[in-house]
Amino acid sequence: MRYIFSTMGFARAIMGVALGLSLMSTTVMAGSIDVSEAYVREVIPGQVNSAAFMSLANSGDADKVLVSINSNAAERVELHQHIHQQNNMRMEQVERVVIPAGEQFEFSPGGYHVMFIGVTSSLRAGENVEMSLQFSDGSAQQIDLPVVSIKHR
Repeated sequence: MRYIFSTMGFARAIMGVALGLSLMSTTVMAGSIDVSEAYVREVIPGQVNSAAFMSLANSGDADKVLVSINSNAAERVELHQHIHQQNNMRMEQVERVVIPAGEQFEFSPGGYHVMFIGVTSSLRAGENVEMSLQFSDGSAQQIDLPVVSIKHR
């Protein structure tokens, strides 16, 4: 059987294939993360570390997995949690944090938090810190957090 395409028909066929391929490679992100009550602690004079706290709400239909946070405000930014064992408290790095669909996850003092190790900027009250939340699905979300005085939190 012989197929003959007009120029217009051939162009439509090529566009259809290209559109189909581009739709196949498009990543569909499940839900969005709403950030609230977010702040970074002012650096105590003489210290080189700080912490950030926030509430993350997942309004999507699927869990979101936070795998890292990036910021130019520190040499390293890590996800941490406080562990209470036998009347001792210690911090431990965690590889990921799951924000369940339709729920909230809290980064708060004494619990999970974002650790700024080796701060590279002043982190004084009234300044802002840019951060990028990186998720396991390849998506990222840019946020801007205020630096607050340690006296007010």
